[in-house]
Amino acid sequence: MIQKLHNPKTVLYQELKNLVLRDEFCWFWNSTSHYDLVEGEYEWENFSFLSHNFLKRPGDEYLFSSPNSNYTHLAHNVFEEIVRENGILWGAPIECPFVMYRANANMTIPSGTGEALIGPPHRDHQYPHKNILIYLTDCNGGPTIVGEEKYFGQEDEVILFQGEHQGCTPVTDRRVILVFTFYDFK
Repeated sequence: MIQKLHNPKTVLYQELKNLVLRDEFCWFWNSTSHYDLVEGEYEWENFSFLSHNFLKRPGDEYLFSSPNSNYTHLAHNVFEEIVRENGILWGAPIECPFVMYRANANMTIPSGTGEALIGPPHRDHQYPHKNILIYLTDCNGGPTIVGEEKYFGQEDEVILFQGEHQGCTPVTDRRVILVFTFYDFK
């Protein structure tokens, strides 16, 4: 189930958004959406995309998440503002254990087919976690799919969900999102 969250659009959020959307932002090529999938006939496409990994997920190199960008602290602070604004994280100090596993910017571009390509169903981690997506641009025809629910995100919208999901390429222009995975021990 997809839950829409409130984005307070703070000064820090605007700073991160402007940074990620500028022409000079550093993106890294990923030739497939999911590197561990076996080739075959599927209803979805293992399309390529660009990413900027602020915080690497546990298991990529280490048993713990590790900063991977000069902008990790900015991404963290924007995430913290949004989860506090929505009552997901409260109080100072934190009243219950809370951990961010991953922070990433993803950009997909149109496939050239005139329709959105649907990516493979997946979970971002093999352990319990939740996902927050922040749409820095409109999805431009490329929804996020969670179960049977399709969400056509608009610029500055934020959603929360848990479990298996799929991303899609946009039909027009680019689709840029921030992806945060986390776990709260409530």
